[in-house]
Formats: sequence, C-alpha cells, structure tokens
Amino acid sequence: MSSRSHLHFNPMSLSLRAVAFAALLAFAAQSLANPPIPDNTFGVGGTVNQPFSGLGGSAAKIFVQRDGRIVAAGSYIFAIGLRGIPIPMDAMVRYNADGSLDRSFGDQGALLNKCGGSTQPMLMQRDNRMVCMNPSGLARLNLDGSPEAGYVTDGAAVFPWFFNLMYHGMLAQQADGRIVAAGANPDYPEMIAMVRFNTDGSVESPLSEIVPHDDAVADYFAALALQPDGKRVVAATGVTTVAGQTVYGYLLLRINADGRPDLTFGQQGRAFAPAPAGLYRNARALILQPGGRLIVAGVEHDTRGSLLPPILMLSGFTADGAVDTSFGTAGQARVPYDSYIVPDTASNAYTVTALGLPDGKFLAAYGPIYKANHLMRFTADGAPDPGFGAAGLLVPFGLQQINAIGLQPDGNLLLGGEFSGYVFSLQRYVSGAVPAIEFQNAALDHYFQSMDSQEVADLDLGVHGGWKRTGQSFPVFGSLTAASAAAAGVADHPVCRFYIPPQHGDSHFFSVNPVECAIANSSTDPNFSGYVEETASAFFVGDPNSATGACPEGTMPVYRLWNKRVDSNHRYTTDPAIKAQMIAKGYVSEGSGPDGVAMCAPQ
Repeated sequence: MSSRSHLHFNPMSLSLRAVAFAALLAFAAQSLANPPIPDNTFGVGGTVNQPFSGLGGSAAKIFVQRDGRIVAAGSYIFAIGLRGIPIPMDAMVRYNADGSLDRSFGDQGALLNKCGGSTQPMLMQRDNRMVCMNPSGLARLNLDGSPEAGYVTDGAAVFPWFFNLMYHGMLAQQADGRIVAAGANPDYPEMIAMVRFNTDGSVESPLSEIVPHDDAVADYFAALALQPDGKRVVAATGVTTVAGQTVYGYLLLRINADGRPDLTFGQQGRAFAPAPAGLYRNARALILQPGGRLIVAGVEHDTRGSLLPPILMLSGFTADGAVDTSFGTAGQARVPYDSYIVPDTASNAYTVTALGLPDGKFLAAYGPIYKANHLMRFTADGAPDPGFGAAGLLVPFGLQQINAIGLQPDGNLLLGGEFSGYVFSLQRYVSGAVPAIEFQNAALDHYFQSMDSQEVADLDLGVHGGWKRTGQSFPVFGSLTAASAAAAGVADHPVCRFYIPPQHGDSHFFSVNPVECAIANSSTDPNFSGYVEETASAFFVGDPNSATGACPEGTMPVYRLWNKRVDSNHRYTTDPAIKAQMIAKGYVSEGSGPDGVAMCAPQ
C-alpha cells in the first residue's frame, strides 16, 4: 500500500475535536493570571493533532523556519504486527504558520521513513534546510523535502561505529555552517565520540574521542552545545569511584575547535557535580546561557531501594567549569515531582526536555515517560518564574507527554508530543511581553535591537561577526495576538524595520510612527534613499502622543538616539541615563514631545 494511503491527512475527527475542546475548557478553568495562553489562531484552540492512520503517534522534535512554518518529526504506528505489537514508522511533517498542512513539502505535507524521526539526530540549518543523520554520514533535504543532489551522504563511512550515533547522538551547526556530530561511541559506550562535517557533508575533522580520566568509570553522552569561540561543550552522566564507592553525577567536557580537550575548563577539561551518597544523577539536557553559564538538567533519584520519588535536578556551572554558587542553592536547583507520579528507581523511566530563552531564562518539561506533561519556566538563576503560568508551572491542556519545546521568531511557544490517546500533536501558546535585546558592534560603533529568538541566537553564536550583547533590553510584544491579548489598544502598534544600505550606514531603522514608515518605504525622501523594508511588524509597542510624547498607561518611554554620522545608526533605550550619555557623545534625540519619545514599551 502506498504511503499516501496511510497518511489520511484529513481534518481532525469529531472525537478528537471534542477531546481538544473539552481539554481547552479544563485549561481555561485553571484561570491562570499569567501567560502563556493557548493560541486560538493555531489549529483548533491552539492544538494541531495529526492522527495519521488512526493508530497513534508522537511528535519528538520541533523546528521553526524563519518564515514561521513548522517542521515536526516523530513517529506514528504504521500497523499492528504479530501478537499485537505496534510497528512504528518515522515521520516528518511541515505545517504552515496557522497549523494547516504545508502540502508543498514531501508527499502532501509529510515524509515517511526518509529523514529520521523520533530517535535520529537532526537539525534545521539557518537556511531552513533539514539535515538528518544516516548510518554512514548526513543527508540534507531541499526546502520541498526532496533529497539534495550532490550532498555527500557517506562522509562518515570510514567510522564503522558511526551508525550507532543515530540513537545516542546530537547534531549542532557552527557559525560557519559546518556541522558537529557528537554522541556515545558504541564500541565503548562509556566514551564520547565527535566528528565535524563540512558544509557539503564531507568529513572535515577526524574522530575526537574523549577518554575518561584515570579515576573515571564511564561518561555517558547526554547533550551538546556550541560556544561563540568555536569550542564545544558536552554534557554527560559521569560515573567515577571515590574510596571504592561508585559516584554518579553531572559531567561537562569542553573541547577546543581543533578537537582537543580544553584543559583550562574545570579540572583538566572536565567539570563534575556529584550526587550525594546513595543518589543517582542522569543528565538529559544542556543549556548555554548568555554570558557563558552552563546548566545541566536531568533526573536525580535514590538508588538504595527506598522508592523515593525522583526529582528534576538542575546544576549550574560558570563559563570556566566551576560550580556556579549564584545558581539555585549552592549551584543546584531541585524540583520534586508531583504526588501523581508513581515512584520508580529507574531514572530512565523519566524524561527531561529543556530550552534556553534569549533573556537567560529557560524552560524544562519533565515527568515519567508517557506522563511528562509538566512545563516550568525558570529565571536565569534557577528559581521558578512567577510570571509564567501558575507560579512558574504550566500543565498543557490535553498533552499527556511533552517531547519537544520550540520558540517561534515572534516569541510564542510551541510544544510537541502526544495528545491524550497517543496522538502526534503540536500546541502553540501566546507568550506575554518578550525582551528586545540590544547588541553593539564595537568596530562599527553601531547598535542593533532584536526580539527574534533565531536572530538573537545567531548573533550570540557569531554568525554575524563582531556583535556582542550590551546587557540592555526593553519589553515588546512579538505578535499582534500577544499584544491584543495583553494590551489591546495600548501596545498593539506595529514597529516597521528597515535595512539601511551601506551608503547610509549598513544599519537598521525602527519606527512605530506610520508616517515615518511610509516615508522610508516610498524612497522619495533623500534621507531614506535605498532603505529596504524588512518587515512592517518587527514587534508591537505603544504609540506616544505626537504632541506631548506621553505614553499610554501601562507603558514606558523608549528613546531613539541618532549618531548624526554618514554611517547612520540609532540606539533605542528606556534608560534616561543612557539617553543622556549618548547625547553627551553627540547623538541627537528623535521622537515626540519635549523628551523625544520614539515608542512606548509595555511595563
């Protein structure tokens, strides 16, 4: 039977719609005072369920394109085999921004068993092309889902063990486009293997095998992160012996760009956070925060047979590999699981998924397999964020398992996993205000502002060389839906964004004033000659009174300072002290009223 006949990409069945609606009502009954809230412009009540052939499925990974389209990878039950054993098939599905199927991708919106799913490592390149791991290397897809001709798919064939990284590995893309693969060496599962690929899929560097130090028993791979300086950090479950006793803990290893261990990190390239006696730690995720702090997320549980419930365990490390005592309590944050969880001494019966956010906060989904539906947002220092859900916790409506967390360019939240009844499912939530983060290029003496999570990540990684965070930001709404939900009629005015061509500064210009946006777009004014409109709605804020500069209630002034140079550039700030500092340097205040207010940020 053809794969198309199995897909049954029809609207949600009436029963699934009823379940989704009932779950939505239950979620609404929680009466959460804080975002996020379900995005009713996505699917049905914020949920997209993909029943496939009706036998069940699960979304395991989420990738968001620059244009807002969403790629979800996972698996679905293809058939029921002998003795009632389900037969899974890998699936990759692309959706439009509203949750409808993008039928220009693959076979009417999906690829089956062609580029990985639930287990195989994969990534989305910055150009939106998907890269998947295969038994002998990598494979890359064109934007329509077809295999890219000419891409080297057997670059790692020289490593007979490479195929096992498909089940115990991870991919990450460097600033220069090369891809790093890391994972457990299956010949020696207690060791970690790493290899780097060129942009055409060929192998660029030889195997880098990280051998445990003398008193280590094993290093079990968990996650990979890339630093802006080209170094790579691996998180693992470390096992060692102390006075004849086996000790488990979170382990970090840092590797130089040339593949050699970075001996300046931790103790000879290794940082270890041991569990207390009798406890076991299983690392699951790694977060690299702005400024270089590293957070390992995983599970801690009792190994002594007492059946104490496991906990979500977070450990913070400084950029040089020391325990970060400013994180949590003495470098650690523990979150007990709810009483509904049946205790189990096997830590692999619990899952943890985590995602770092542009402002340093982070999300973690946790719980037992098939019931990991608790999502928490933490402050940068490891405390539950009271501005998220109920005291930092969100239990999504209808999702019985969260496998993946994604962030759209507009700041809205995506979750992927299993809807009630084991259904391949995505959910989208409207976030509240998000930070527009300021960067400076010291060589150009230019400033730039962005709230786009993908753009911020690229700037942090060094894709656009020379840009560094200043530590300044101001809140904005990333979408009209978010602005309307939180500040309708107050801070729901779009801000246009223009690229300033090299003859005028090779910079960017933002304005909430529709007249300014129209003039810049018309190119009739020589001051705006050659300006290119990148978007009519980079974010949403309030509009100041044109005469007085007063901001609407619930918002605060944002000042715009122009450098008054041939290489035109503006700085945007809510801080009067920074405004005064820039004016003292020769900048000119631009905006409405005597104080020169350019726009009004939500408070």
